[in-house]
Amino acid sequence: MKLLRGGCNRIELPDLIIFRILSYLPLRSLFKFKCVCKLWSTLFLHPTFLYFRSKHSPFAHVLSEDAKFLTKLRFDNPETCWDFTTICCSSHFLSLEKKMIASSQTVMYRILSLQLCDALPIPSPQNPSLCITLEFVSITSNPYGGSVKLISVYEDGNNNLGYEILSLDIHVPYRCWRAIDNVLPLPRDGRMMNSIQLFFRRGVAYCISFVEIDDIQIDIIDMVNETYIGRTTFPRERFMNTTLHLMDWNGRLSFAQLVKDELHVLKLDDHTKLKWAQKKRIIKLHCLKSYHKEDLITFHACDVSTLVFIRLDKKDNRFLCYYNINTGELITRDMYVTGSENTNDDAQLVAYYITQIGFRKAGL
Repeated sequence: MKLLRGGCNRIELPDLIIFRILSYLPLRSLFKFKCVCKLWSTLFLHPTFLYFRSKHSPFAHVLSEDAKFLTKLRFDNPETCWDFTTICCSSHFLSLEKKMIASSQTVMYRILSLQLCDALPIPSPQNPSLCITLEFVSITSNPYGGSVKLISVYEDGNNNLGYEILSLDIHVPYRCWRAIDNVLPLPRDGRMMNSIQLFFRRGVAYCISFVEIDDIQIDIIDMVNETYIGRTTFPRERFMNTTLHLMDWNGRLSFAQLVKDELHVLKLDDHTKLKWAQKKRIIKLHCLKSYHKEDLITFHACDVSTLVFIRLDKKDNRFLCYYNINTGELITRDMYVTGSENTNDDAQLVAYYITQIGFRKAGL
């Protein structure tokens, strides 16, 4: 309890209780309450609130009151819906979007909640972005606290990669991109970089550079402290020269390869020491016997016991599959796009499901 001016007492509720209470409200009320404080104005940035909202909000709100409110909101503010292009999504389905302003030849960025249809404009990166992504970064002192952070990759003019970070912390009055120092220069061996990809999990960002002759180099950035950790090279010689799958192994960066009816996985054991596991993890996939040889399978994540992958059959039907690596049990569900699952990015869709499972395991 805190003593305010004038001798009034105020009880400050924990964020978790506030999230629970507000998650029952219709959108009209949530939009009205945005002026209460900074936390309430950015509720849509918090994955815990979004989880409670999807769990507690009555269907009547979605089908009637919320639908009418959203229709009016879009009618009154048509500019909020037009000409924005989705760049990427976070694991709790915040969408990063951009819009080209023709008159000034500049790019406008915003973060949109697909669930609450609320948006937050953000400043553009200082340098033209080659790749950009976002994720919620928790803090150790408060498991339900933290902030959304974005990382942008750019070329510094000397054919080296640079990194900028934007933190959407409600306690920071001015939001601006900050460049990361001490980034290692790329090797000057004449090889071309084919592509780059960002992998952002549990407060760590990995910039994966796919270089000619099957070389994979990875820059690692600590997103909690916003510092550059170092660079590691994926030991490609441990795998055959066939397709590799980028995987989330219990929050750690890993690569996997399907060899007949086995999945061979190598994970980055310690990102702070740039240390890869000494041995590959081999998972026997008995479920593959029931699939057609033309089915396309992409592996995305594995927690302690459950492997998550997506299967595309020859009729272009997509299935999300959960495989228990201990018991061999397989659970399959049709993948359909509805509500907060409105995305074509399979990796982020799987990350969303993994996040929801984590909330349920935590008893929320």
